Amino acid sequence: MASALFGGSAPLVNALLVRRTGNPLVPAWYATAVALVAAVGALRLPESAFRPLDAEVPSVAASGSSVAG
Repeated sequence: MASALFGGSAPLVNALLVRRTGNPLVPAWYATAVALVAAVGALRLPESAFRPLDAEVPSVAASGSSVAG
């Protein structure tokens, strides 16, 4: 969903920014800003490398519903 929202609107946003500023390098600054926001978000995620996997997750077969129905 995020890829469709931000990736799909990026050409429109870039065209508007270039038209309003007259600077053809604005798309590069826009991409840099988006990458910095993504990097900050990724760095704020908790580390989970050495945590055990959760054994309490129910399996599909245990839910009682059948896809073939």
